[in-house]
Amino acid sequence: MNSVNLITNALLAVTWEHSKKDYLDIIAPFVIYAAYHEVKDETGYIDVPELTKYVNNEFRLHLVDTVTICILNRNKNFFEKKGKPVSYFIIAGKYNIQEFEDKRINSRLNYEYFINQMQKFLLEKTGRKFEDKKLEEKLTKFISTNYFDLLNFMNKIISYRDNELALFISYILDNDEILKNILIDIVKGQMIYEALYAQQIDKADIKQKFNNLYVYLDTTFIFYMLGYGGKRYKEYILQIIDLLTGLGANLRCFKHTVDEVRGILEKCESAMRHGNEKSLVNLDWFLENGMQASDVMILISSLEVNISKYLKIVDTPDYSEPMKNINWVQFSQYLEEKINYRREKALQNDVESIAAIFRLRTNRNARTLENCGAIFVTTNQKLVRTVKDYQKLHDDMKGFYPCISEYEISNIAWLKTPSKQDKFVNNSLKFSASILKEPSPVFWKRFAETVDKFQSEGAITLENATELKYELYSKRNTAEILQEDDCDITLESLQKILERNQRTQHRELVNKLEKRNEKISQLKSGDIANADIKIKNYGKLWKGVYIFAYIFSLLSALTLAFCSILDLAIDLTNSPFKFVFIIEILGVAVTFFIPKVKDLWHIKATISASVDKKVEKKKSELYDAIEKKYAELD
Repeated sequence: MNSVNLITNALLAVTWEHSKKDYLDIIAPFVIYAAYHEVKDETGYIDVPELTKYVNNEFRLHLVDTVTICILNRNKNFFEKKGKPVSYFIIAGKYNIQEFEDKRINSRLNYEYFINQMQKFLLEKTGRKFEDKKLEEKLTKFISTNYFDLLNFMNKIISYRDNELALFISYILDNDEILKNILIDIVKGQMIYEALYAQQIDKADIKQKFNNLYVYLDTTFIFYMLGYGGKRYKEYILQIIDLLTGLGANLRCFKHTVDEVRGILEKCESAMRHGNEKSLVNLDWFLENGMQASDVMILISSLEVNISKYLKIVDTPDYSEPMKNINWVQFSQYLEEKINYRREKALQNDVESIAAIFRLRTNRNARTLENCGAIFVTTNQKLVRTVKDYQKLHDDMKGFYPCISEYEISNIAWLKTPSKQDKFVNNSLKFSASILKEPSPVFWKRFAETVDKFQSEGAITLENATELKYELYSKRNTAEILQEDDCDITLESLQKILERNQRTQHRELVNKLEKRNEKISQLKSGDIANADIKIKNYGKLWKGVYIFAYIFSLLSALTLAFCSILDLAIDLTNSPFKFVFIIEILGVAVTFFIPKVKDLWHIKATISASVDKKVEKKKSELYDAIEKKYAELD
């Protein structure tokens, strides 16, 4: 794979965006362009094998003549058939070569711009100048490598890691929309490519859903689905489950697969119980969550319940009886020879799974994924390739492949689900970029062995050795200090990692303390705000009580005075002298009290002073309680 492949990927994505019809429509523009541009004589005659060869060489596609013929037959506006046997000719003037050529030029310019910007970014961030060829190799390896094979934590041959590329990808995903879109087009093209060649594109239907398909998931898929590999793995796996269920797929797993997951957890529990954690293959999640042996026992006891939240557990069909469509002994021997299993049980589980698929298909020989009835989805790419190779060599294994990788089926499901395409690609890029930052399983095994060697020689302490191998941040720091997987792991480099670990630990403690103080400050502010509301309401209450008491007392006094004067008036005779006497009394009263109205403000001040005194006392009580509460947290 080189720049031609990456540019072709971008063209595939553009073609898909414009057609979104079916698989053949995605490839058709490449064939039509090649026929008009290159593979024709003066009569317009097309040599089909030559056309297929040109497309494959020019665009790095892998067409066969039957697919080329299907495209020629479908596009009658551009080609005509003549004679017997049938020959194909272009229809002159019907196709605009320049339109496709412009897209191709634009894809190449975008690619060159992407490489140029990557070079500038890495020079600024790392101080290293990478040649264009080296950057192309990085990008090519990232795009062409099935990085999701890293899901298979038992696969010890994985050695791909690229911290610089991960740094660049992480940056552009968050900060550069133009570069992000260029990368997304290239990645989309690769996903389309994988989806095309995971099936027979001339027979597959891009619009057909998975309503009649039973999808059986393998051990590693389920392990990560349950979150035992960490949050980011679980998020990615659940995306795939979302795509499949959205298309109507019936998700299942065999009981022997559940038993295999249980076996992994039991091994973890045993290792923790006996203090032999270094025997664990995938320890990060358990460390991250502070898991103890007792915690793992709880996971084991609730395993089937947790799996059943996502899919249905079914019995494994019995394949021990002879079947006319496949020689299971021969198949088992072929897998053992090609894959070189470390455990007999692993071989047996794979054979059981593949055999179960054929049992469930009940001799159905459908050539498409959608109609095959049942499929086994595995994270083990080597198993997928080996089964496909066996199927090509033996006529007794007919129909669509019995197993497919999670990467392939997710790409097929992705193509069938336009509404979720952009989100899925974005999340997949973030996931793969984070994977690229980590030491590979191959390197980490060598690293742990080297640490054990120095520890046994007394060069480093047991405590430091444990920190180097098991602290969560040790992997991140190791990836940054030891840039290449094939580099020498020296005592000096280990000391640098330990020093970096100490700084990381200090920084994380400071960050945790700052976050804790920030959280406490937020809680305290919330409590003070609530206390202020209570104090305000408390003041309003007492002010209302005082005002009510004053008004009640004043009204009572006035009512009493009025009643007294009324009684006096009733008792008096109609003597004009007595009437004048009453008027004089009222005049004196009015003359005396009107100047005193201003004294009502003194009453208001008195009420306010009394209320303020009570409020201050209440405020002091609440604030003291808050200070005491948070003093205990310190």
